[in-house]
Amino acid sequence: MMRGQFAVGAGLGRIERLASGFGGVVGRIAALVNARAATGPVVALLALLLPQMAQANDTPKRGGTLEFASTVEPGNYDCHGNTSFAFLHPVAPHYSTLLKFDAANYPQIVGDLAQSWTVSPDRQTYTFKLRPNVLFHDGSRLTSADIEASYQRIAHPPAGVISARQVDFGAIAAIDTPDPLTVIFRLQWPDAAMLANFASPWNCIYSAARLAADPQFPKTHILGTGPFVFVEHRRARAGRASAGTSTSSKANPISMAMRPVS
Repeated sequence: MMRGQFAVGAGLGRIERLASGFGGVVGRIAALVNARAATGPVVALLALLLPQMAQANDTPKRGGTLEFASTVEPGNYDCHGNTSFAFLHPVAPHYSTLLKFDAANYPQIVGDLAQSWTVSPDRQTYTFKLRPNVLFHDGSRLTSADIEASYQRIAHPPAGVISARQVDFGAIAAIDTPDPLTVIFRLQWPDAAMLANFASPWNCIYSAARLAADPQFPKTHILGTGPFVFVEHRRARAGRASAGTSTSSKANPISMAMRPVS
């Protein structure tokens, strides 16, 4: 089993609301006990759970560490070539995507790196305006060239690169970047699923410079613009399967300040 650890900072809205939401659960369980509707074993279980859940009702505090466990670990770090959701848990938080699904209002789509976008009447031209001043974790600035390079890698992977979702972007005929904050996708035919495809969490945006130097860079390195910065991946010793494997990351304050969790 792999253990993941994310050291979190400001902007942890979703986790704070989750913690505060336990208050209602505690109240409902307490009412159940008071109504004497619970059996002896259930009461014993509640006696163990209630103190811990009551603590979650305290005023949320920013920061801390979010820990999780996964039964498998990724064979590599390349979002474009992987297919398991177990891969997304430890890797995806380090990256941004062009669009994303609104977790609170699924399947609505909202911008991630895209600040706004328009679709032509014939639905064959998608124009995205990017958020300014987005930085990769190495300090380099994200531009439309990074979007183009990432999607060219997905739609038209170079030799030796695996793209598990290449077919989803088969309609793309060209990608234009008229300026550093504008990217235009031109399709050969309309595709009703295109916005949803752009919102896929697998379409991590990579550094164009890193891809130019080594198209396989994402397989062995984690470098994105997401809310967490990769620290290390400790693999289990040979012969111990995945026992003892762990990853750790730290909050990216620049990303959280730019795009606070809502």
